Amino acid sequence: MVMAREMRALAGVLLAALWMTPVWSQQRKVTVAPERAADGKLTGNYDAAVTVEGAATAREVSFGLNIPKAYVVDTAAFDIRIVAVKPGADVYAVDTNTPETPADPTDDTPVLFAENVSSADTNGIWIVALLKDDATKTSKKVCDVIFTARGRPTAANIAFDSVAVKDGNLVTLVNAGTFAGAQAPLFGDLNWDGKVSALDFAIFAQAWREYNANGADKPLADLNPRQDPTVTDPRAMLSTGDNKVNALDFSAFALAWREYNKLP
Repeated sequence: MVMAREMRALAGVLLAALWMTPVWSQQRKVTVAPERAADGKLTGNYDAAVTVEGAATAREVSFGLNIPKAYVVDTAAFDIRIVAVKPGADVYAVDTNTPETPADPTDDTPVLFAENVSSADTNGIWIVALLKDDATKTSKKVCDVIFTARGRPTAANIAFDSVAVKDGNLVTLVNAGTFAGAQAPLFGDLNWDGKVSALDFAIFAQAWREYNANGADKPLADLNPRQDPTVTDPRAMLSTGDNKVNALDFSAFALAWREYNKLP
């Protein structure tokens, strides 16, 4: 009898977990990665890609993304819409041409609004978007937020603020946000995955090669000079940069890689 009760209780817990899983899986997610041009070259900036996961009926999205001012975001009224925030593939668009050109959707206007609401410490970007009515997609791309980090200028986190995802009836589906990877990278963690590894070295090597090819600035790999050369813990190391990518930057990266592998 006791075992039967325990089995029934366990079954109930498992059924509850299965019932709750779709709710847990609904989230607003940001993934930070080096931005690349159409030809695969590094721009030197970072792309914070925002998606809505597990909410197939999502239609209205709003949130704030607080980016420390040690990073650089183009927050001028015009630039923030054109340079800093790029609409995702799942943002609804309208034809504002006169007359309308229904045969050519490439010139339609995305229904996405971005505004700078900076505070003393952060460049806050407030974003509101209308998503396409496509319930077949459980992962919906909202936008890309482009920012610049010269090396690792700060240990402060990028953070969500006031997240809301609603369906067509304005029922709230999601009110929380998460990050895929790190909110603040380690020194040398060029792909923001919380580690300093061969993947970061591959990005650094590409940045070094492209910088030496044409002298184009590659801020993400500009690790030298460090703010305090006596600090060797990649969790605390910071850089100021000198607009170059050379052997001194590689030495700083190699130090961070070596010290990362000593961490407990």
